[in-house]
Amino acid sequence: MKTPEERTAEEKMALLGKPKLGEVFRAQIRIKESKEFKNTVDKLVQRANASILLGTSSWKEQFTEALTVSGGDEEEGEGGGETAAPSTMDYLMHGVTIFWKVLFAFVPPTDIAGGYLCFVVSIFGIGVVTAVIGDIASYFGCTLGIKDSVTAVVFVALGTSIPDTFASKVAACQDKYADASVGNVTGSNAVNVFLGIGIAWSIAAVYHACHGEQFSVEPGNCWIPSERN
Repeated sequence: MKTPEERTAEEKMALLGKPKLGEVFRAQIRIKESKEFKNTVDKLVQRANASILLGTSSWKEQFTEALTVSGGDEEEGEGGGETAAPSTMDYLMHGVTIFWKVLFAFVPPTDIAGGYLCFVVSIFGIGVVTAVIGDIASYFGCTLGIKDSVTAVVFVALGTSIPDTFASKVAACQDKYADASVGNVTGSNAVNVFLGIGIAWSIAAVYHACHGEQFSVEPGNCWIPSERN
């Protein structure tokens, strides 16, 4: 609290050691997102089950995941949580599904246009695959002499419901209240009934109305619609 004139030499020397601002006393920090670091963090969070993160950041990431054989996670031992080496079954399943992996890797990443472009392209791809599966199931039933209604209920419905069943099981095991599992079951059935059948029949009704025809479906058989003039 003394004035500079009243300070002794020792006090002046002690004051020189006090921290003080230099000529540059402001710093500017710019934070830039790293795509590679973001992908790494997303994968670590997914493995830790700390959050449910869906989506990808780039086409490169999608094609890399499609062409890479991934193994399971080791939970025991010193390397707990680390990715295990792919097994023979992993390589076998990768060879069987690589066509579909590469095909759907062309779907735009979720980071583009807020995910809406991915949603639209995915719906279109599902429609195309559904049409192809329907034709294949019809030809398969015709070859074996099975009605289309039986083929649709036994093969097509079973094949499309099994993935949802496993997804619901995994969601029920990982979620505390199994909300995702219940939402997946109810949402899947609602989409199948209201959108899968409703939109298809609405389009068919509009098409036949434009041609001056009446569109109707025979009771008890929802697979083959009949045309009446």
